[in-house]
Amino acid sequence: MKNFIKSNISQESLALLLTQAPVALSMLMGDEFIIQVANPQILQLWGKSPQIIGCKLIDALPELEGQPFMDILSQVRTTGKPYKGYQEFCYLVRNGKREECYFDFIYAPIFNDEETEIIGVSVVATEVTDQVNAEKKLAETEYTFERLIKESDYSIALYKGPDLIIDIANNSMLRTWGKN
Repeated sequence: MKNFIKSNISQESLALLLTQAPVALSMLMGDEFIIQVANPQILQLWGKSPQIIGCKLIDALPELEGQPFMDILSQVRTTGKPYKGYQEFCYLVRNGKREECYFDFIYAPIFNDEETEIIGVSVVATEVTDQVNAEKKLAETEYTFERLIKESDYSIALYKGPDLIIDIANNSMLRTWGKN
């Protein structure tokens, strides 16, 4: 694939692909993770302007200090093994405000032309904060519903599926059935 890209695809086409991809993309180069490439989607995700391109990641996003991401990037750069994060919690400062966010992302090593040395780490990320928050609200709602059933003075049971498997039964229903 590398040879195909080198011989058939222009730098302009690759740049266009990066800027128009529907996910956040970045290339962090060297031991200090200099932001070499950052598409508009990752700049928006980070809440930063294009002026951070060329800066160290930790200088551009100082809020990462004390969070696990810099260590994970170092580990990918050292070992050459990609890291996949799923619904990872992160604090970011966007528009001057500290926000609690969740992301799915992949950090993957970037090799030199000879593929003998790791020269950086690529970042592909998607924000999933809304999804995680919706899942939390759903879990809270389910917990509240279950608590209402279990604390009710009336005999209540909840059945699941076509075989009517008992999912929840309160103590009053268990007494009605003569079961424990």
